[in-house]
Amino acid sequence: MKKMKSKDSSEILLGFKRILDDGSTSFWKVKLEREPISMDDQRLTYSLEPFLNGVIAKLDLTSFYENSNGITSEKDIKKALRTIKKENNLLGVILDLRENAGGFLSQAIKVTALFIKNGVVVISKNSQDEMRYLRNIEGEAFYNGPLVILTSKLSASASEIVAAALQDYGVALIVGDKTTFGKGSIQYQTITDKSADYFFKVTVGKYYTVSGKTTQIEGVQADIVVPSEYSPFKIGERYLKYPLKSDRVKPAYTDRLTDINGKIKLWFRHNYLPNLQKKVNFWQKMLPTLRKNSQMRVSKDPIFQSFLKKQDQIKLKIKGEDIQISADDFSTVDLQMTEASNILKDMIVIESDLRKASGL
Repeated sequence: MKKMKSKDSSEILLGFKRILDDGSTSFWKVKLEREPISMDDQRLTYSLEPFLNGVIAKLDLTSFYENSNGITSEKDIKKALRTIKKENNLLGVILDLRENAGGFLSQAIKVTALFIKNGVVVISKNSQDEMRYLRNIEGEAFYNGPLVILTSKLSASASEIVAAALQDYGVALIVGDKTTFGKGSIQYQTITDKSADYFFKVTVGKYYTVSGKTTQIEGVQADIVVPSEYSPFKIGERYLKYPLKSDRVKPAYTDRLTDINGKIKLWFRHNYLPNLQKKVNFWQKMLPTLRKNSQMRVSKDPIFQSFLKKQDQIKLKIKGEDIQISADDFSTVDLQMTEASNILKDMIVIESDLRKASGL
């Protein structure tokens, strides 16, 4: 492998030897050109759904990524939203984090920053109780319309930080499984010997949201529960051996800049604090209506009801230790996304009616 690595755009000659059925061998050469590999299959994808006089954007983000070529999840989301806004009337956004197990913390903060003003995104606390506040200092939200974060039991780590922050500030509603994975621990991967076959991870602290809660064990609770295909299974940090307990720290909505000193603190007072994101309660007030509408749709949807019955059967199989589950146990229709879209449509209509009533 070392011989294959070199500068970009340089050539490499590979030789291949094949043993034929008659025992003889053949040998051939292949000339290749080295180029950076872009993992496009892991990058953001999106689709649009027409609604009223505009569209709903469904952003599917499976990880929080960044590389040396300047490709990042934050830039991809920003580019997608910019393109959609330019070509359509963007009415609402669904950020799909159901298959997102985490990634770069820095990207989680930057993605959160697209939807809020200045403010604390996440708090870290180590074993010595030292607190570190990780902030958004961009100033203005890139998008501030109706927003749904779609989650599942597989949503973990960095994706939980994003979902929790946007939920805490009240700018988004969480739709999905009752709770996410529940990984709020900070771990360092330690390699004592580069030639070793094994490594170990050391847990050094925990992450907390701006409200002071930790995602450890508890995960991010859904505002409106719409179960995924993973719902019946025991998935999450709580089911692992020796998980850290859940606890709380003081909320940081009013950022006191306790971890910043000197001239930098002066800059934050003049440039950061005046545009601090305030907690919004509007969507929380609308939750009873949104939940009622969602429950009504699900109860009248025969396909969704069939899906829920199959989930109950899966739970019984698991309890009876007979877990031979076939593909027929799962729906081929993305019922969770369909209902998330319906919830977002309700949010769009509610906001539109409020604007009309206010004469805006």
